[in-house]
Amino acid sequence: MRKSQCFILIAWLAFADEPRTGAFQTSFTERSPLSALAIQVPRFGGSLTALKASGKDNDYDLKDETFEVYVPQAYKAGDGWGLFVFDSAGGRGNLHEAWREVLEKHKLIWIGPNKAGNDRLPLCRFGLCIDAVHNMKKLYDIDPNRVYIAGVSGGGRISSMLGVCYPDVFKGGMYIVGCNYFREMEAPNTGGKVWHRGYAQPAADLFNQAKKNVSHVLLTGETDGNREQTKEYYEKGFKKDGFQHVTYIEVPGMGHQPPNAEWFEKGLVAMEDNTSQPAATPAKAVAENPRPAATPSSSAKSAPTDEADKMLRNAKVYIDNQLYKDARDRLQNLIAKYPESPAAKEAKELLKKIEKE
Repeated sequence: MRKSQCFILIAWLAFADEPRTGAFQTSFTERSPLSALAIQVPRFGGSLTALKASGKDNDYDLKDETFEVYVPQAYKAGDGWGLFVFDSAGGRGNLHEAWREVLEKHKLIWIGPNKAGNDRLPLCRFGLCIDAVHNMKKLYDIDPNRVYIAGVSGGGRISSMLGVCYPDVFKGGMYIVGCNYFREMEAPNTGGKVWHRGYAQPAADLFNQAKKNVSHVLLTGETDGNREQTKEYYEKGFKKDGFQHVTYIEVPGMGHQPPNAEWFEKGLVAMEDNTSQPAATPAKAVAENPRPAATPSSSAKSAPTDEADKMLRNAKVYIDNQLYKDARDRLQNLIAKYPESPAAKEAKELLKKIEKE
């Protein structure tokens, strides 16, 4: 082989090993062990025997399924990129273009299964979302604490069940204009109408993980037909049952539709406000570093400021939604944790403004 040909071959091989970026459709062949019906069905409170008797035990062959992927050009291994898995009620996994810049800004890779809409059995929809995580983590360097599930309408209901029953896969969930819960709940001002449970409360170990380690965002619109149910699930469901990281967002003037980029980003900020996760560069670790204190890395310097800013943005979401008690709790926590930060100064001013609310 000539030297020039050898050089071309080496260059081609190097290029072939580069992770693919941009928007593309793909398929996989290896299912996650956690997507098997034997694992799924008990997690959601069902019985394999009953499922088989119902005739709805239709499983799927992953090689026949397709997924829509968007990997921003800026992706780089080691940069803490997350994965945003989206279940579409309409069955198309395409990226929502209005959200593209927000995903890029927050270093998130998008993947959505096709043909996983409301016309398909929930168990297949669950499985495809779980398989998406399993395979994308093999192809890209994904931060396991930044794997999120989301959906709109019926997709919001699917994602809300995954967010609670699969805390070992998803660390955050955004349930947009649609949400299910594991308890039957009376609908207010309806003369006794009830919202039936969507699934069963998971086993104790999974339930505790979902309450402590997962951020749940319930996002609805002012005129959304599911607004009242979503708000009740937030107040009398998630909050009452002790979920530690749950946010309710009501978008002014929005109906039963996806939010615009501004409100979508507010949801993302709230979802990433999971205080159970350790900071990337805790102060104690910096103090114990034997190297001279005068030369810490720039990322170590900025980490507390970034975290304080994130906490402030999250508190503002609660103020926007007139949830002043929750806002006060978050502002006070910010001030206690980062008293010298610029965000703490703004937090004190905000506390004064909402003092009488």
